[in-house]
Amino acid sequence: MMEKKRILLIEDDIEFQNYIVPLLEEKGCTVVACNDGASALQKIKEGPFNLIVLDLVLPDVDGFEFLRMLKRDQTTSVTPIVILTNLGQRDERNRAKKLGVTEYLVKSDSTPRQVIDEIMKYCDETTC
Repeated sequence: MMEKKRILLIEDDIEFQNYIVPLLEEKGCTVVACNDGASALQKIKEGPFNLIVLDLVLPDVDGFEFLRMLKRDQTTSVTPIVILTNLGQRDERNRAKKLGVTEYLVKSDSTPRQVIDEIMKYCDETTC
């Protein structure tokens, strides 16, 4: 039996969390959801993740700064990171890419199912 893929979802919109988590679980993933940077850091200490899905707008920390922290930390520096945000400007996309994100998704540009399909591209047997 294949081990379930572990995804850390860092998203402050609880309604969106409640919608997307079951969709990812349907795909066979274990999802740990956090709604702020502090709880996400705690979860990262508790165990490795195959993929991190990060919103850039969080209540307690700037998403770009959080991304920098993830890339500097040995335990998460090679973990694929998918940005899932409402910030769709070219500047934000470029800034995130320079910081080493795997993918940058804008919520309003895709249906939730399309978002799930994109996320799953980065959490298959070859990357996880």
